[in-house]
Amino acid sequence: MKMLNVLLVGIALCAGITAASAQEKNKKTPEQRAELHTEKLTKVLGLNADQRTKIAEFNLGIALKNESIRTNPNMPQETKISSLKSNNEARKMMIKTVLTQEQIVKFEELEAKKEANKAEKKEAKSSKEPVLEEL
Repeated sequence: MKMLNVLLVGIALCAGITAASAQEKNKKTPEQRAELHTEKLTKVLGLNADQRTKIAEFNLGIALKNESIRTNPNMPQETKISSLKSNNEARKMMIKTVLTQEQIVKFEELEAKKEANKAEKKEAKSSKEPVLEEL
């Protein structure tokens, strides 16, 4: 009986640790988000050191602005969404100023793929039929 209790406590602890780490994984700092975005663009677009530095600055600035918008409890949700969208558009415009023509084409293709994936997910989410449970 004592062994069973120890086993149950161990399982509960493992489940709690797993749940806590999953929540923390999604909560990245603005600096981490900016760095991840910059790394992805560096890899996909083949940025040189100067481009990488400038884009990292753009990404950090936008990430900090977005964080303040997300954490503002007084801002209505619709305003938050429109502000985040306008910040994203500004970020795209700033990034394009430091890219070569070939990189701009790749960047626009990347953004188009992201939009297509977003639309696909939205479509899949809205097309799900509610499951009715039998009583």
